[in-house]
Order: sequence, then structure tokens, then C-alpha cells
Amino acid sequence: MQAPHEDTLQSVLNDAQDVQWAALHGAYGASDATDHYRDVPRMLLALATLDDMDSATWGDAYDDFFLSHLWHQFTIYPVTAVATGLLIRIASLRSPTAVEPATQIALGLRLVAETTAIFRKHTESAKRDLGELTAAIFIAHRDYAISWLSRPLEEHAYAIGRWIPEMSIDPTFQPPR
Repeated sequence: MQAPHEDTLQSVLNDAQDVQWAALHGAYGASDATDHYRDVPRMLLALATLDDMDSATWGDAYDDFFLSHLWHQFTIYPVTAVATGLLIRIASLRSPTAVEPATQIALGLRLVAETTAIFRKHTESAKRDLGELTAAIFIAHRDYAISWLSRPLEEHAYAIGRWIPEMSIDPTFQPPR
């Protein structure tokens, strides 16, 4: 994985193309592009490039994909863990120039982090394992979340850090400048 300051949106989108999405299930089944909101690379492309949050394409990507297929009613899925790292990178890379879309993505990631924390404590081992896997993705992308501390995404970084305490993001932490 690249350091946040070396990453690009094109790298994120290229990484998304390398994933075998059809093998990963979400709320509505396989992420196999049989429906537009299950076309993960296309939905990530929209979140990575569109600024018009009122457009139908943004709505499909955020509401139908992110808040329905990827995370749905406080449930996470195998597709969630993989997509989470890509979404953290997208929010980080968009935040300097496209604050509103980046903030919306970060808000969705807060929901994923909260649900991840709940799944980590679940009595059902499959859910607990999925929670641990998703938490590991958040932790692996800690440096991206740290970069949010000097940006409008700061409150989201702190919230995610409260749900995933291993990220060690707290209000007393001062990011390097």
C-alpha cells in the first residue's frame, strides 16, 4: 500500500479493478454488476470523481451502493471489508479539493466503523470474524485517517478512532505537519 501522500485516485480505481468483486457478497447478493449498485468499480468511480452530490449517479453510488449494498441497517458484509480501504483512500484524496463528497464518504465510513465495533463483539463467530477483518482494514489505513485531522474530515477521524481504538486516533493526538 502506498503512503497517503503518494497515492492517487487513479491508483485506487486501478486497485478496485483488480478485485474479484463477484466473489464478495453484500446486502443484495454478489457484487457482480448484475444491477448498477452492485457494480463496485463503477460505483467507486462515481464516488471518486463526481462533485455533484445531487446527481442521480452520485445518489446511486452513495445511497444504493454504499448505504444499501455495502452497509445496510447496521450490517456489514464481505464486500464491506474490501471496499472500506478503497473508500478511506478516496475520502482522503478528495478532501483537499472536494470537501463535500469526501465528507459524505467519511460519514458513511463512520457507520461502517460503528457496525464493525458491534460485529467484533458478536457471539456468532462468522460475524465476529467479519468485524475483525473490517477492523483490520481500518487499522491498515490509519495513516489516511490521520491525514484527516487537519482537514474538514477531522471529526470523522476521531469518531472512527473511537469505534476502532487500535487506530490510536484521539483528540490529544497531533499529526505531523
